[in-house]
Amino acid sequence: KKYYYTAYYNSIKDNNLNGGYKGIKISPNPATNIIEIQEDDISFANNNIMIYSINGKLISEVPFSKRIDISALSAGVYFLTIGTRTELFIKN
Repeated sequence: KKYYYTAYYNSIKDNNLNGGYKGIKISPNPATNIIEIQEDDISFANNNIMIYSINGKLISEVPFSKRIDISALSAGVYFLTIGTRTELFIKN
């Protein structure tokens, strides 16, 4: 018999114990000029959006909006944080 082990490592998404995913979704990803944010928690609207470089440097902090202009960012990998939720996105 062969046995297979699958490991799921999820460091930047919050999963609740009921099996549902709570967090944010960024699209398109990768993006060029504009990203759109879909969230499942209305309380996110009370938070600022913070964009961090892959090295953890705060690049931008803006009031919550469902559309964010990222055209001024250099190409690369970034983290977008709202409240306690973080999601990775790629800027082309």
